[in-house]
Amino acid sequence: MIVHKGYEGLKIEKPVIALGVFDGLHKGHQKLMDRVKTCAGKIGGESVILTFDIHPRTVLDPGNSGLFLLTTTEEKKSLIREQGIDHLIIVEFTPEFSKIGSSDFIKSVLKDKIGVRCLIVGYDHRFGHSGTNDEPIESYAARLGIEVERVDSVLDGGKPISSSAIRDMIVKGEIEKANYLLGYAYTISGNVVSGKKLGQKLGFPTANVELDEQLKLLPADGVYAVIIVVEGKSYHGVLSLGNNPTVNITGNKSIEAHIFDFDGGIYGKKISVSFVSRLRGLIKFKDTNELAAQIATDKKNAENILKAKYD
Repeated sequence: MIVHKGYEGLKIEKPVIALGVFDGLHKGHQKLMDRVKTCAGKIGGESVILTFDIHPRTVLDPGNSGLFLLTTTEEKKSLIREQGIDHLIIVEFTPEFSKIGSSDFIKSVLKDKIGVRCLIVGYDHRFGHSGTNDEPIESYAARLGIEVERVDSVLDGGKPISSSAIRDMIVKGEIEKANYLLGYAYTISGNVVSGKKLGQKLGFPTANVELDEQLKLLPADGVYAVIIVVEGKSYHGVLSLGNNPTVNITGNKSIEAHIFDFDGGIYGKKISVSFVSRLRGLIKFKDTNELAAQIATDKKNAENILKAKYD
């Protein structure tokens, strides 16, 4: 996949394109991308996805403190690459860009800059300033020689799969439901930083993760069975997310992963953590001995779940 910063000077053969935020790249987004690839194949063209460097809401509503992301830009790149897309165009979303009307965008960007032959849109897709269209996308694009195809939603329980619904599930700790709608295990990444080393004293050394992206959505506090990737190699593990009520007098939230069958140096390294199943909520134990016993149980439960799913 070729990644382009902006749409100037592109040379793409008969582009078939879909555009959007694609936060989470869930099953609905994947269906859209499958259609892009199919249509590109039919006309001997190339598949193209256009997305933005930041979430548009950070520009359109900068005071909104409730925005959290399912995927960072780097994660989105990786997921789109896995879909087998030929070209990814990442556009800088600025206040000026947000003011471009839909007709102007279709003419000046899709037609003149990219040379789009076919535009694939979702069932409820809107774009352009204020999300409105001067006339139906299909009729305006047709006059420019661009075919438009709408793709039906992917339903779950009779409702379209959406990024907002997945966010709600993750916040509630319903990670297995969220993973089903995503089509993959929800993942965070970050650098391993030095911690209090309490886990090591208890016999369960942990990697304390500092997130790459502060707007990245974290699941509900609790203990999870996870898959951890260190330098390209995957390990089973168990992760505690929250304020460690038994030993944390400050109440600060931490992300601590115990990696099974791993004894290498890890400080300063970047790791990714994929959430597979929520084992339990956080509990305040009477002492560290009781805490250590529970961690041993959590480790066993996590290993049973992960072996059943991945071995």
